[in-house]
Amino acid sequence: MNANDHALPILGQEDSEPWGVPELGPTTLLDFLGCDRSPRFEEVGPLLSAAMEGDIKFLGTPPETPLQAIWAQVLQVEGQPFPFVIWSEPVTKESFQMPPFAEGSRWMIGIQALLDPAAPLDSWRLMTSLLGAAAPDPLALLDVETEQWFTGQEFTDRLAGPDPTPEESMLFRIDVASGTETPEADDTVWLRTIGLHRCGRPELEMLEVPGDNIRIAHDLLEAVSSLCLLRGCPDPGFPFEAGVNVPVSLQPLEEQLELLSEGSVGTREHRISMGGSDDQSNPFLNGRAVICGAQPRGQYRQIHAWPKEAIESLLRGEGGLERTENWTRSISVEAQRRWSFLLDGMGKGLSAQVCVAVAAEDGGREQVWVDLDSADETGLRGRLITRPATIPNEPGSELTAPLEDVIDWRLLQDERP
Repeated sequence: MNANDHALPILGQEDSEPWGVPELGPTTLLDFLGCDRSPRFEEVGPLLSAAMEGDIKFLGTPPETPLQAIWAQVLQVEGQPFPFVIWSEPVTKESFQMPPFAEGSRWMIGIQALLDPAAPLDSWRLMTSLLGAAAPDPLALLDVETEQWFTGQEFTDRLAGPDPTPEESMLFRIDVASGTETPEADDTVWLRTIGLHRCGRPELEMLEVPGDNIRIAHDLLEAVSSLCLLRGCPDPGFPFEAGVNVPVSLQPLEEQLELLSEGSVGTREHRISMGGSDDQSNPFLNGRAVICGAQPRGQYRQIHAWPKEAIESLLRGEGGLERTENWTRSISVEAQRRWSFLLDGMGKGLSAQVCVAVAAEDGGREQVWVDLDSADETGLRGRLITRPATIPNEPGSELTAPLEDVIDWRLLQDERP
């Protein structure tokens, strides 16, 4: 699979709100700490002021505070449309399903705010920055709305450190539902996002995807969701390319529900049981868009269905997903940081594949995958797996690249020949 990290158009929005997205809900982040006592606001306040270089006002105690809060304050950061509430409270273990790395937590600092729909990642990143400034040495970070946990090391390295690498897919998670525990080609799956509503975007879905295409469908859903966070969502039915040779469109949920086969997951009845109602108050029925093919299919009745052409193009290596600059930077920094693990694996005889960015003829960069022949601390040499869309190289041709051009990599279980 290859991908371009320069911008491709994803336009066509004429209606100011064509998807019926519900009113913005708050985002809550919790920073879990192993300290013996609660961080006092007298200690935290100056740290926040220093981190924001004075562009912050403390507006006093909020009208409502968490029941167990030791202290709570409303903050207004210059340039932000919504205020933040920050507080500290003891950790009640029965309130959370703690991962092992958070089990030593005794206190936490929480922060809550509405995300700016014009720049949701910036708002979320500011929240993590405030938490990072408020307390050093975190054990874990929890995004309550998406139930995503970050280890203390991830929080420090990727979100609160001197060179943070937040990216759009951190704002949502993707759930996969199927009628079988291990779906295969004859089974179908329902993929859906959780977290886009709070960003002022419709939650995105894919319905009746063949079970053997879960991985590539997940990547497609993640990429389109990130693009929608960055630029907004196209109008219903507007065809666009989610990369190179990846034709898709967003279709209204109501139309897609009428087309579901008997026994499929994600039916109206399924959603009613999940959301507790059959009206617009049910988040599984409201403000949602379904990723489908760009063009309808069918000989007698033209209908939009799962994006078969896009997924098959990606599987053949003839298509490439467009990724945001934030995603590319975040993934590449982590891949380069962990490069020594790849070298260790190769030293043990494992095969490896690496995604690298190469200069494209249009001035951008194209991401291509190569089978690795050799690598060291400075770079790599390998053979192209995929057929590039914007450079003349053919699959099988040799490619060399410095470490700074590495985007991602994976070790394979089979040994090198």
